[in-house]
Amino acid sequence: MVAAYDTLFTGFAGDKDAFALILVDEACWPRSVEENAGLTIEALPLLGIEAVAASRRQDAKGADLADVVVARQKLQAALATLQVGEVRAEDLASVRIDSGFCEDAGKTERSTLPSNALVPGQRPSDRKKALMQNIRRAMGLQVIGLWEALAALLRGEPGAVAKVWLDGPRAPDGQRAIRIWQHKQMAAELNTLPILHLDATLRPEIATAVLPGLEVATIEASTPHQHVRLISGRFGMGSLCPVAHVDAAETARRANRLQECVDYVRWHAARHRSGRCLVITYKAIEPAFADIAGVEVAHYNAIAGLDSSGDIACLFLIGRPLNSSHDLRELTGAVLDHSVAGKYVSTDVGLLTETGRKSSVQVLRHEDLHAEVMRAAICDDEVMQALGRGRGVNRTAHNPLEVHLMADVFLRVAYQRIQAWAAVCPDIVQQMLLAGLAVDSPGDAAALHPGLFSSEAAADSALRRGGFNRQNPIGNLYREMTVKSAGYRLGGKGRGWQTACWIEGSGESARHRLETAIGPATEWIAR
Repeated sequence: MVAAYDTLFTGFAGDKDAFALILVDEACWPRSVEENAGLTIEALPLLGIEAVAASRRQDAKGADLADVVVARQKLQAALATLQVGEVRAEDLASVRIDSGFCEDAGKTERSTLPSNALVPGQRPSDRKKALMQNIRRAMGLQVIGLWEALAALLRGEPGAVAKVWLDGPRAPDGQRAIRIWQHKQMAAELNTLPILHLDATLRPEIATAVLPGLEVATIEASTPHQHVRLISGRFGMGSLCPVAHVDAAETARRANRLQECVDYVRWHAARHRSGRCLVITYKAIEPAFADIAGVEVAHYNAIAGLDSSGDIACLFLIGRPLNSSHDLRELTGAVLDHSVAGKYVSTDVGLLTETGRKSSVQVLRHEDLHAEVMRAAICDDEVMQALGRGRGVNRTAHNPLEVHLMADVFLRVAYQRIQAWAAVCPDIVQQMLLAGLAVDSPGDAAALHPGLFSSEAAADSALRRGGFNRQNPIGNLYREMTVKSAGYRLGGKGRGWQTACWIEGSGESARHRLETAIGPATEWIAR
């Protein structure tokens, strides 16, 4: 039987004795936590309750409903005084909310719950009424979940820590959300079965929260024909992804960095023009890479299980998924029953190259050890999953895999190269070559590439910074790319020899491109 991860927590609708083994493939812990975010402080008192004051019957249920409203009002007033973030036992105690009060309120709530009114075969009018009653029932169950979570927290149960959180006011209604995290346990009837958990990025601290008693065995995989280049630099969402409500300068900065990454991929994809390439990055910037010849694009958190890239020649991993510090605190509390202290910090980590040379780079980590485990599971392990799409473990000398890791993460792999972005970012020569033709004359460069240079003076400045001139000509190999070149001279008094370079096409097509932009060349000599 093949089933979703959720089956671990709901159990099977059948005879468990018919099964001999449970095989869990890859991480199942994300399905073990669920969030209830349907409550707000402002709506709490009357949520799911019909008009109590308007009831003419003063029966026991009506009295209980009145008690429910009073208890909710007291809780509302208490929660309204608390700060945004985790609700802690000491905070509740300071506003005179104790476990006994929460337990009694929860019991009273349960006694007033509407019954399940939906049954098969109802008339449409009855079904509509029943549906509304069940909606009120669902709302009541949400509040009961809140009472139970708070009662457990006030009783000092370790598993209740960091499970209830308050948001700030939300526009446009201005209400403050109450979020309750629940850590689901494995279905009791499945605990007696042997379980084999296979996970390429196992975090035992997290896995044992779902599968208690887990015994871990590690198998190291050899990837001698997978060659990883680590490019250190700023490739976070804040550097590459466009967002609203930022000034023009910031928008331009992000667009420029993204274009540099696109040019970097174009350059190396051209190196591997006989094979397929894959870019895995943020969903928001996928379209920027979509039109590069020979390049396929995917995004993080949507690549697990994909097995169509085992023959790619080159893999680009740009950026990394990273939760906000606030979201990370909530998840750590939900999964690991831990209240987080500290923040993200940059720190140096040691790396090992394929040749055994040691190096170091700066990566982002969290000061809190529990939060760091959760960060690594969300961030580093997702990048490692992306790396696995290239199936480096299956490669041979005849089909090696080249990987460009452009992110501030630490993966337990050997690195072929460790380079700074400033050293490999496409320079002006590469940009001209990618545009079709590079020349060492500033005037000709400005005429050929008006999108790169606003004037001859701007072209002259850029070429000087790039060191591209007649005294320092590029050779037949430039940044790992085979380059073709020719000397040319235009007609007119005082015109000397210039150099033209290109990477694709014939000399005739390169000359035609040149002459179309700047006029006839009286002489052209291929080199």
